[in-house]
Amino acid sequence: MFPTTPPSVQQTIQRVTNLLNAGQVAAAETELADLTRLAPNSVDTFRLRGQLRSMQGRIQEAERAFHAAFRLAPRDVPLLLAIAQFHYRVGRFQVMMEVLEEALKIQPGNPSVIGMMARARRRQGQPKLALKLLERIPDSPVSAITAAWAHYDLGEWEQALKAIHSICEGPDAGAINRYQAFQIRGLSLERLGRYDAAMVSYITAKQAVPLQYDFQQYTQWVRSAGEVYSEAAWPSMARSSNTSEIPVFIVALPRSGTTLLEAIISSHPQAADAGELEVVRRMVGEIMKQELADSWPRVAPTYLTSEVLDRWAARYLEASTSFGPSALRIVDKNLLNWVYVGLLAQMFPKARFIHIDRDPLDVGISCFERLPAVVVPWSADLIQLGTVIRIYRELMEHWKRLLPGRIHTVQYEQLVRNQEGEMRKILDFLGLPWDPAVLAHHHSKDRGGSEGRQAPLPTLGSEQASKPVYDSSIGRGARFGAALDPLRKAIAGEV
Repeated sequence: MFPTTPPSVQQTIQRVTNLLNAGQVAAAETELADLTRLAPNSVDTFRLRGQLRSMQGRIQEAERAFHAAFRLAPRDVPLLLAIAQFHYRVGRFQVMMEVLEEALKIQPGNPSVIGMMARARRRQGQPKLALKLLERIPDSPVSAITAAWAHYDLGEWEQALKAIHSICEGPDAGAINRYQAFQIRGLSLERLGRYDAAMVSYITAKQAVPLQYDFQQYTQWVRSAGEVYSEAAWPSMARSSNTSEIPVFIVALPRSGTTLLEAIISSHPQAADAGELEVVRRMVGEIMKQELADSWPRVAPTYLTSEVLDRWAARYLEASTSFGPSALRIVDKNLLNWVYVGLLAQMFPKARFIHIDRDPLDVGISCFERLPAVVVPWSADLIQLGTVIRIYRELMEHWKRLLPGRIHTVQYEQLVRNQEGEMRKILDFLGLPWDPAVLAHHHSKDRGGSEGRQAPLPTLGSEQASKPVYDSSIGRGARFGAALDPLRKAIAGEV
């Protein structure tokens, strides 16, 4: 029998839960710190930490928290539901089903468990089975959203709109539910050719989850990378003595085709994929301070000596080579690589960079529609999004001048329309022989980990990258016409 939880701990648990349900991540972080002081080793503390880290995209930290909670309470159904939700976020749908089946053995007929099973079936490409499962449970916002997604997958866009009508037009169903409902509403309206109405839905979805975020500080930090790693300063900056050519860094904004490119390259027999490897972000985080002047990149000229860079390079290789112990090239597509190019070139003087460029309007609408604002705050506003796209494009031009011959640019549109031609150029740049396996990446080697190989975590683009290459998303942004004018103006520097 578990000991009784003190009232102060119960109240804090409820506050963290309510804040997570409302999408208020920053406030939940503060309350979770209080809970950790009050009950550092409780099941609820570990569970809520796992849920929060998952929402923040800090996947490895979330896994550690859930493992700790499970060791304490392996038959706790709310915990099993939270673990299943985590596996849903990272695309492990079969593991999610196994967790839910265990929960159903403990509480047969639990509607939350059955509803989550329906979500898993829909993501496994079984929307009809998902709808069948939903017939067994009462209506709820979560079941309505799952039904809407299933209808969307079946091409039944009007049915999808009907399924979520009560959430979009009725009383407040909670921030996260409203976000998801308006997202699927926007997608369905877009499929029906109603682009202005779709944009209104996407904007409403973004507004559902409140944000506390200093955009000016973020843009100052990004711009400072180019200022510190200037063409004048670069020749005298320290370098690691590490001569490894194994790392390959994909540099691009989210929704640019990074996952697709990584999947294609890693289908080569002599290459492997590490996903969005977090080791560089963690190392940078160790020297980040509240004041920008005291943190990376400002401290790079003094702090990053050859000795420090050697240690960082060794840490990176230790983390990355587990994804391909015998691979000649290992691809890292962390979405901050485009900011870290100068640092990565210091760590690995012989590493290669592949810049995947895509139509900025297509990147913009995809980021605005798809990215969770709690993970990528600048995706919540069209003007901020366009500003980041402009800064990114300027910084990439700077890196190309700084590192001539080390950055290969591939145009997304050309990659999907002429995969063989572009891949021959990429493999030549990487020093790998041609292999036809790169033309069938969706049938490539097991990505679940084999022969001592660690599998990378799935990301937002994993579902698309597991399919044959298609070009239906090319020109998506242009279809919205004047509705994307704020984005256009920000990209052009007019706002």
